[in-house]
Amino acid sequence: MLRLTKRLVAASIWGPGAIGKNDDRVRGLLRVALPALDIALVLFGVGGFLSGIPALRDVFDPLYAELWSAALGAAALGCLVGLAFPAHLWRVERTGKAVLAAMLTVYGGALIWAGIATDDLGRSAVGFIPLALVPVLVWRILDVTKDAQRNGWRGAPR
Repeated sequence: MLRLTKRLVAASIWGPGAIGKNDDRVRGLLRVALPALDIALVLFGVGGFLSGIPALRDVFDPLYAELWSAALGAAALGCLVGLAFPAHLWRVERTGKAVLAAMLTVYGGALIWAGIATDDLGRSAVGFIPLALVPVLVWRILDVTKDAQRNGWRGAPR
């Protein structure tokens, strides 16, 4: 078991030599910040599925809110796995980040709309937090695509 763990770590973004000299400036993003974001979004999705997200329930049908939460958690988990093994699963991360960007846009819009509908501008203000994450996700979509091209990963656009 220990041997398998060592092999997985060595093949991951946390393995020695996984990040080239060109990407040294974003080492912290790739090894800490982006995985932490993905983990937080997995937990957000699971929590939303188990207990509901009030803004989504207020704006949409409760079943939609539940399915939305489960889908967000699943997409974030895919992003985390894709980020961990970019040479093999970069497309999983790229697709997951695109899904997360769309879903967080919906969530931010729902918060803003729910706040306007209930005359609670504080609730609307919170809607800008998920919207602030969208540019980070779009940046990563572009960045992982460039990495795939530069490193010649399988299926990379030319």
